[in-house]
Amino acid sequence: MGHFIDGLKSHSLKKFFTCFLYIRKAFFGFLIALGHDMTYFQVFLISSSNLILAILIIKYKPYEKTADNIINSGSEILLICGQVLVASFKEESDDEENRIDWGWLVVGIYGFVMVVHFFYFLWNLIISPIIGCVIKCAETEKEKEAHKKT
Repeated sequence: MGHFIDGLKSHSLKKFFTCFLYIRKAFFGFLIALGHDMTYFQVFLISSSNLILAILIIKYKPYEKTADNIINSGSEILLICGQVLVASFKEESDDEENRIDWGWLVVGIYGFVMVVHFFYFLWNLIISPIIGCVIKCAETEKEKEAHKKT
């Protein structure tokens, strides 16, 4: 969750999103504990909270980097798609082979979201600081050479 709120633009947005995300976590726990027999109701509420979060990110663009806004809102939308597909599995009348195919689609959606976030995290953690350091070193070398010529 720290990665989700670290890049927020302002302190008030950071407070708002942190509060919203903690309430959302508590809400998920509540739904799992008390709504275990109501699959469609769970999917509706969880998808609604994902949709609200995606709309808030798209509308307010709370993150400094545009990529953060795009990745987080896109992930929420993909999670909604996966949740709707999972809810459709409740019907036992479907063909088993059909259910397996749709199940792999859900696995693919969630796997894609995880891989995108993993590589974006690695980019921000490792590659971006290295590139920044290389650029800074190159600028320092240029300044030293320019200083020697004068």
